[in-house]
This record gives sequence, structure tokens and C-alpha cells, in this order.
Amino acid sequence: MEAFTEIDAILKIMPKELLDKIPLGFQNLISNKKSLNYNLDLKPNIPIENQKLKKETKSILSLIYRNYLISSEERKKLELEDIEELKRLEKEAREKYNPDNIFKKKNKKFSSENYDENNQLPLDYSKLKWYQILYNKILKLSYKYKNR
Repeated sequence: MEAFTEIDAILKIMPKELLDKIPLGFQNLISNKKSLNYNLDLKPNIPIENQKLKKETKSILSLIYRNYLISSEERKKLELEDIEELKRLEKEAREKYNPDNIFKKKNKKFSSENYDENNQLPLDYSKLKWYQILYNKILKLSYKYKNR
């Protein structure tokens, strides 16, 4: 996998004290799953955030940072931020798709021009095709002439 190739190259230029925090099993997994055919253009003198990395690589790097490189205090702080973000997203979704109001009838107002002659059914012309509108008008006219 190409992302593993990029991760492996980053791990090789990582300082020893940081690399020691990442389990050997995880490092071996990365090196075993990397693509041998992928031509990597990683420049060690440019910061990682300015490099052109794959989206998957950035995700794996964030996983490595979160699970292995930060202190437990920082990890707890990130977890609290995640919980707050999830609550915020859940609140937005609840407001948008409120299950309490899902079956309540909405008050739709129809203007008098959208009703047929007998005020029986509302006609929504925006959903009808042009030939259906023409057909309905012809029916109305024939109904008017019939009842004269």
C-alpha cells in the first residue's frame, strides 16, 4: 500500500526517542505492507505538513501521534475534545432531523389558484409536467361548458 510506503519513509527519518515509542509490531506491519513499486518523493528538509502526502498517510500519522507519541494528559484532552465535537454534531443532527416532529402535521397553506373548481384537491403545478397541466386545463374548461 502506497500510504504505508510513505509512513515507512517518515519513520526512517524520525528521531530515535520518538521511534522507540511506536511498538515494533506496528513498525513491522508498516514495513511488510508497504508498496515496493511506489516511487516516493519525500524531502527530509521540508516539514511533514508541507509535503504532498496521501490522505491515508495523514490519517495513519494522526493515529500514530494520538496512540503512541503524545502524553496521557494530551490524550485525555483530545478525547474530551472528541466527545464535545460528537455532542455538537449529534445536537446539529437532532435539530435538523428532529424525531419528535417527524409525524406532526405541517401547516401547508395553499393559495386559491392551486385548487380546482370544486375546491376538492390542491393542484401543485410545479410537480406536474407541461402536458398534465394542459390536460387539467382542458378538463376544467369542459367541466365549465358542461355545467352551463
